[in-house]
Order: sequence, then C-alpha cells, then structure tokens
Amino acid sequence: MKIVTRALALLALYLGVVLFAGLFWDRQLLLVGLYVAMSALALWAWGSREVVAIFVAGFFLGPAGETVAVRLGAWEYASASGPVPIWLPLAWGLTSIFLLKLSHTLTPAARRGDRT
Repeated sequence: MKIVTRALALLALYLGVVLFAGLFWDRQLLLVGLYVAMSALALWAWGSREVVAIFVAGFFLGPAGETVAVRLGAWEYASASGPVPIWLPLAWGLTSIFLLKLSHTLTPAARRGDRT
C-alpha cells in the first residue's frame, strides 16, 4: 500500500507539470515561474546527486531532441520564441525526476513480486 501512495504522490508532480503546460502555455513567464518553483521544491526535497544529475540531463537532452525534431519539421510549438518554448527544459527536468523517483518506487515492488 505504501508503494501505491508514493506512486500516486509522484503522479501528482507529473500531472502538475502537464496541467500547468496545458493551462499556461501562452503565458510563458508565468509557466517558467511555476516550473522554477516546482524544480526548486523537488531539488530541495530530493536533492541527491542522482536527482540533480537526472534533472540536468533531462533539462538539456529533452529539449535538444525536441529541437532536432522541430527543425526537421516533425512538429512546431505555437508560442515558442525559438525552436522550443523557454519553459520546456524545466518541464523535461521535472519529468526526469518524476520518472527516476517512480522507477525507484516501483522497482523494489517488482523485485518482491508485490503487485500493490
């Protein structure tokens, strides 16, 4: 049960990232501010070297891949001042933390065969 509770709490982080992007994509400075606050809170709460490393990797590599896709014509962003919006690196960093923490939460359960 503890695993489910923790997974649901982590899902709230991810849903916040997605919901904020959907609601505030056209108000980029507000979205950056929200993501900076969320990033600061996540890094303060879970600021191990591993979490910082995954945040930085997501911050740079996620938008780098999207930039390539945008430049090649796969899609485009409606309100971007460049190939990708200014808030996108923070969204990728936060999502990377979510995936790391979720994998840590679910991996022990998988090893035990616990399906809760």
